Amino acid sequence: MDHQNIIKIGDFSSIKDELKKVADIDFNGNYLSSWEDIFHLITHCPKLHSLNLKRNAGLKVAKLDICIHKYCFDNVQTLVLNALAINWKSLLDILKIFPGIKELYLSENNYNSVSLPIDFKYETLNKLFFNNNGLSSWKEVCKLGRAFPNMESLILIENNLDCLSLNEEDIQELSHYFKSEANFENSYKSLISSYFPSLKMLNLNKNPINGFAELENISHFPKVEDFRGIDIDFLNKYKIKLRRQLTISYLPNIRLLNNSVVGYEERIDAERAFIRHYMDKECKPSRYSELEKKHGKLDKLVNISLKPEETISITIRHGDRTVLERVNPKISVADFKKRVIKPLTSIEPKDMILFHDEKSTESIISRIESNIKPLYSCNIIEGDEIIVYSRHDKS
Repeated sequence: MDHQNIIKIGDFSSIKDELKKVADIDFNGNYLSSWEDIFHLITHCPKLHSLNLKRNAGLKVAKLDICIHKYCFDNVQTLVLNALAINWKSLLDILKIFPGIKELYLSENNYNSVSLPIDFKYETLNKLFFNNNGLSSWKEVCKLGRAFPNMESLILIENNLDCLSLNEEDIQELSHYFKSEANFENSYKSLISSYFPSLKMLNLNKNPINGFAELENISHFPKVEDFRGIDIDFLNKYKIKLRRQLTISYLPNIRLLNNSVVGYEERIDAERAFIRHYMDKECKPSRYSELEKKHGKLDKLVNISLKPEETISITIRHGDRTVLERVNPKISVADFKKRVIKPLTSIEPKDMILFHDEKSTESIISRIESNIKPLYSCNIIEGDEIIVYSRHDKS
């Protein structure tokens, strides 16, 4: 039902039996303006699991007050409220009506600050998408952690976050909420541990972060082992391999970087490369001395004529099989099919159908049509996934 120019939900009595089986409703890109109509429909969908209301601008001003005590849908676990621009009070009302949400989409709502009551906690949420909201303050990000204490994944793609630290005033303000707790220290690390006790994955793709001094603050998150940081300007000035090595070295707890596993040997190599990168620089980061204690003083590498080929890590999926491969982004799609995919799948290149899943966005999947373009011109970057089908596959 997405993009069908739906203005009002009419009489649905003739399909009540079918509604009992519905698990997903997608109203994306319509013109709905009544929460009451939507909730009335959902009362007839006992198996509803996912509701998408993205880009229904009329809901911004629709009244919710009369619905709060009338409806409750604890079976719905995924709720998409992107590009609605509803205010925070309305969001609170909606979450009262949907008390069991595990995956919440709040992107493109111009939420450049977080206005939730200090005592508000929504404990079922596991994953929050908060992309493209113009958010620029790390203090506001912390408020999201306080509101959703069991959140394991936080996606903040394409905001304006340049600083991942807190000034003294911010620390004092945020500490006030936890001062009554035993063993709480008035420090950045204690705050992050208190505000994000469950967070395991953090996605900061396309944010203007001001260098590694800010980025390494991620190491203070007690459970974050999965970090996504693609298309960050200061990182893009480094070559692909060094960029990954430096990021791994600054973040000692990361086991997954840009959707690619960080193994033991890669970490050792990265940390040694980090030491060599900074050894002749006058100003060394604090991480340098930590790693030098771990690995000892290293000799400089001699210059060699053979430079390692720049590669990216991508996932190739065919059926139930998933393989992580490092490939040269300069090779053509035709060579990629012949040299990489055919040995993995035994499918002839002429019979291959490829789809590109852009992992740096919420879920953009597109077919790769050209054979002559290099991979990079198809916008294939670190961490993306290529999905392979054969023309002879049964539909």
